[in-house]
Amino acid sequence: MNLEKLLRSFLVLGVVGCNQAVPEPAERVGEPSVQSAPATRSEPTPSPSASCDRQRVERLLSAPHDPPSVAELSAACADVAPILNELARDQSARGLVRLRSLESLGELGGAPAVATLSDLATRASELPSVRRTSLLALGKATASGDAERERVGTAALSDSDPHVRRVAAQLLRGSKTASVRVALEQAKTRETTAFVKEELEASLGQR
Repeated sequence: MNLEKLLRSFLVLGVVGCNQAVPEPAERVGEPSVQSAPATRSEPTPSPSASCDRQRVERLLSAPHDPPSVAELSAACADVAPILNELARDQSARGLVRLRSLESLGELGGAPAVATLSDLATRASELPSVRRTSLLALGKATASGDAERERVGTAALSDSDPHVRRVAAQLLRGSKTASVRVALEQAKTRETTAFVKEELEASLGQR
């Protein structure tokens, strides 16, 4: 074999070696192949009360349609009672919001609600509509014969607004407490508004 043939043989062997595929390393037995999957982030789902704040409750109470029920308010804000108390007492809040807050407190009941309703029902600086609604709500939050109900109702018999006095008489209807019946009789004697006097007589069982 001459030099030229030897050189050609080396070239052929070199080309063949370069064109051979390099085998992939075999997977180890017992080890599964690892495939990269796209990472997924699980975002926490906010609870209904996660964004519970005064502004959210105000928006619900400001709706032009029927007021939200206590169940709807509680579903949107788990701890809605403190916010309702705050709105009810805030004289700078919208009138509709305050009145609906008072009504909702009457539905909720409980000591904090009764305290707020009792205070606003007898506060002379409040609007008559606030005093009247507070009395109506107190009637829902308390049972007939309740001591606080009778105390506030008796005080409201002397309110300057006849519509408030009428609700006060309704609140005391059927009371068996002697002092309450005396207060009703005295209120009837001095009352000059016909529809209030009729309500006082009804509360005394005279109608």
